[in-house]
Amino acid sequence: MTIDAPIDDVRPAAAPPVNSLLTSPILPTLLKLAIPNTIAMFGSTLVAVAETSYIGRLGTEPLAGIALVFPFVMLTQMMSAGAMGGGVSSAISRALGAGHRDRAAALAVHAAMIGACAGLFFSGTMLGFGREFFWLLGGRGGVLEQSMQYSQVLFSGAISIWLVNTLASVVRGTGDMRIPSATLIVTALIQIAVGGALGLGLFGLPKLGMRGVATGQLVAFTLGAVFLAWYLASGRSRLRLDFSAFQFQRDMFVDILKVGAISCLSPLQSVLTILIFTKILANFGTETLAGYGMGSRLEFLLIPIAFAFGSLRCRWSAWPWAPAS
Repeated sequence: MTIDAPIDDVRPAAAPPVNSLLTSPILPTLLKLAIPNTIAMFGSTLVAVAETSYIGRLGTEPLAGIALVFPFVMLTQMMSAGAMGGGVSSAISRALGAGHRDRAAALAVHAAMIGACAGLFFSGTMLGFGREFFWLLGGRGGVLEQSMQYSQVLFSGAISIWLVNTLASVVRGTGDMRIPSATLIVTALIQIAVGGALGLGLFGLPKLGMRGVATGQLVAFTLGAVFLAWYLASGRSRLRLDFSAFQFQRDMFVDILKVGAISCLSPLQSVLTILIFTKILANFGTETLAGYGMGSRLEFLLIPIAFAFGSLRCRWSAWPWAPAS
């Protein structure tokens, strides 16, 4: 015999919580999500301005030399952060949105491998053929040597640049904008401090010139890559980066590359335009090339703002209610 519960004890089921992302006004929501990323990307702008400032103190030839290297640096950054990074974030967010956490974790490991391989490719290409590239752009004499001093140090650690941006894209794909933004801001500050100190010989440090400036970026991105790898491997993120459980799966690479590889065509086009103008203006002399190098950096200030808002698509689709595509 069963006894029915009194009618007074019957309580209505609690309504599911309403997420503010679904009900808040669109513009304030977009701004709330974009601001952390905009600030982080603005850090790269500060680096460009700071580097231009203290490279200018080294002389006109170093300033002209960095103009030859800058398009290749931007190509590395744009491919790893925007193009391939977008492929990484979108693949992981789609997996999480569909409730496939194990697939998302596997995608994160495959993404790290893509970033490492791409970084090694950039290192091998620029260390092996950098002098020829800069010579074709019009680099001669002291300008060519200054560009080589910067390039050899920086691209020896291109894997760090790729890993920072790839791992940051993994975290963004989980819906977390704050950790990648904070990491990139700190990375930018370290780059400015170390690069300026070693480049100009501040605080009793040796004056290494262009090699010192490039060392600042190398040190900063290496530390950033180590931190993000630790953050993902420690389980503090929504995904855990576990290389011990790695199994090669072709469809994982395809899922990332079908977006990231095609997206790489856009930065290639942008950088090709810069390379053509660099080649033309190099014929007008060292001072003209140095001035153009300063101007081209200012032109690239538009990219961080566009990237900050464009990456919101990846974060939105990372949430559990997002449908799989």
